[in-house]
Amino acid sequence: MDTITEERSVILSDGRVVQVRPGKGRDMLEAGRRAGVDVSRLPFEMAGLLASMDGQPLSFDTLMDMEMADLTAIMAAYGKSNFLASRPGICSTLPVSEA
Repeated sequence: MDTITEERSVILSDGRVVQVRPGKGRDMLEAGRRAGVDVSRLPFEMAGLLASMDGQPLSFDTLMDMEMADLTAIMAAYGKSNFLASRPGICSTLPVSEA
């Protein structure tokens, strides 16, 4: 599994730079709290917790207003290290492989 051990930078289409830090267990817990019953929000809440721009965390609304390419680049920066990518089937947007 690809695990982030240091902060990563993502350059957005408009040239701004987003920093993505390694996640911790408390981040998963907080993302779950923020997502509530809407599990489709979970990966976006996680991205918002781990990513910052100009020293400020990115809000869910900021992420939702981003160009798709920028949003996916941010999510890819923490990609396989996040708990959803390593556990298919926990979120309806991820495929479940058949055994």
